[in-house]
Amino acid sequence: MVSERKVNKNKKQNIKDVNTEQNAIYSDPKDAANMQTVPQPKDFDEIEY
Repeated sequence: MVSERKVNKNKKQNIKDVNTEQNAIYSDPKDAANMQTVPQPKDFDEIEY
């Protein structure tokens, strides 16, 4: 019973670590510009239609 609890705790910890890692990737400042859904005014000249 004790070992089963430990396994469950480890699974949850692994999931938490993965989520934290993904959040760190997506919140990386240098990636934020690539993920913009709304173009900024200064970008309009660079957009080719």
